[in-house]
Amino acid sequence: MKRIIKILLLFILTVVPVNIHALYYCPYETASRLKSLAANITTSYDYEIVGEHAVFTITFANFYKDLIIRDVTNNTLYYPDTSKDMSELTLTGFQDGQTYQFEVYTGVTDCTEEVLFVIYVNLPTYNPYYQESVCSDIPDYSLCQRWSNHGLTREAFINQVTRYKESLNQEPVDDNTEDDGSDIPYILEFYLNYYYIILPLIILGGGYIIYYNRKKDTFGF
Repeated sequence: MKRIIKILLLFILTVVPVNIHALYYCPYETASRLKSLAANITTSYDYEIVGEHAVFTITFANFYKDLIIRDVTNNTLYYPDTSKDMSELTLTGFQDGQTYQFEVYTGVTDCTEEVLFVIYVNLPTYNPYYQESVCSDIPDYSLCQRWSNHGLTREAFINQVTRYKESLNQEPVDDNTEDDGSDIPYILEFYLNYYYIILPLIILGGGYIIYYNRKKDTFGF
């Protein structure tokens, strides 16, 4: 029985292909150097207005020749100019108000599977109505900035900015009541705040006066 099992196992191993994946090892010194180079990549962006949106161009500087940049959103790999140590990479077609993620890899043998660094690029939201005439006299208002994520239609935008301007012209409400020359409300408030002191004094004072008058009547002076 054991012989039959061994034969079957040998047959399976012979007929069924087995894929063996080698475990590549990236030396610590190499990985550390590559991660430092990946972290040294800087980004900047520019834009052009297309309709009511801003379309951005992202530039990656200090792009080392052994590195690879992957656009996670579009799943696309980009390679540097390997004729020099450092180069720039410029990518176009990015929409305003979005956050884009880029992963940095390397083509160095034994280190290709590891993500060395992750770059996030946050693009501002373009405000297509910031130049409307309603904003001409309040350019510093938040809704009237070139970059403002308000999500309003043009009509709603104009209405909201108009309401804000009207609120600036409203006269402040005067909370001070006219003085009628009477101190009674103040005295009443003072009494209510300190009645536990004033009331015993009134009682003691009144008692003393009653006692004094009775004593005077008794002795005749």
